[in-house]
Amino acid sequence: MSWVLLKIPIKSLKKEVSSNKNVHFEVSNISKNIGNKQILKDISFRFDTNEIIALVGKNGAGKSTLGKILAGLTKETKG
Repeated sequence: MSWVLLKIPIKSLKKEVSSNKNVHFEVSNISKNIGNKQILKDISFRFDTNEIIALVGKNGAGKSTLGKILAGLTKETKG
């Protein structure tokens, strides 16, 4: 895998969070196979409130596949 998820905290954009946790979105152990090729393997991360997120990587690294899974446009193999 040749991509990285960058998380940058934004201190100036404080919002009230109604729950005890400050987690806004969490993904655990997502994997995706297309045919015999493993595109994603055990991807886990979380987005907290007041963070800017960037997904950066080479062509063919699985960025679009991950985006499609998160958007519900395709199904993960595991996770």
